[in-house]
Amino acid sequence: MKTEPQVNVKDIDHLGIIAGIIDEIGIVEIIDQELGTHAQEKVSAGLVVKAMIINCMGFLSAPLYLFSQFFVGKATEHLIGVGVKAEHLNESRLGRVLDIGNLKKTLGDLYGLRTSVEYGFRQCKQELSWTDYRFTDFQHIERW
Repeated sequence: MKTEPQVNVKDIDHLGIIAGIIDEIGIVEIIDQELGTHAQEKVSAGLVVKAMIINCMGFLSAPLYLFSQFFVGKATEHLIGVGVKAEHLNESRLGRVLDIGNLKKTLGDLYGLRTSVEYGFRQCKQELSWTDYRFTDFQHIERW
């Protein structure tokens, strides 16, 4: 009897481009270097911030206790990092990262990276000729 191979399909939508730009800029490494890592952590603070950025760029707004639901059905190992699963991105882990004292300063110093991410996405969009996809209204970015 022949068994058919098991296929597990997960989507990444436009978030793959966002994750690639985040990786290229090195946000995860910068945050992990500034805040440090702990051997017992399944997901580092840098990866949690990367997940928050990806969630934000996913055009959804939900309370923290629903954060991990955003990543259900998505290829988290490709988007965020090897071994990262949706259940690792729970409200408890997000809360611990957000409570880190110098995270605000670190992210404040990195605030200009949002512009870099969106600029890089705009370049990719232009090169790929995506005419049916609008990323954001750049007037709102200037006021933000």
